[in-house]
Amino acid sequence: MSDRSGTKRRATYDDLLKVPEPMVAEIVDGELYASPRPAPRHSVAASVLLADLKGPFQAHAWLVNPLVRTLEILRLEGERWVVAASQGDQETVRAEPFAAVAVELPAVWGE
Repeated sequence: MSDRSGTKRRATYDDLLKVPEPMVAEIVDGELYASPRPAPRHSVAASVLLADLKGPFQAHAWLVNPLVRTLEILRLEGERWVVAASQGDQETVRAEPFAAVAVELPAVWGE
């Protein structure tokens, strides 16, 4: 966003309020991003997929840190999160609950 002098300025909450109703918006690093809301069919599809995946996969969390090149896979056991695996750097990972999928970590790190 630029002010009247052409100088780039950081977006504010007031800028979010000015985004038209059919749009969704967020501010990332001072920059306002707006996009159209998903179509109803897209929302329904996402909701159905979420419902199907929630049961078998909600007990997992992947913590990705591209700065130190680590991937921690956590599993919910009862009321505690436990580390199921810890991967890093230049590995190819097949991690629960998606062990059927090979994840090339160098691609995740942007290489």
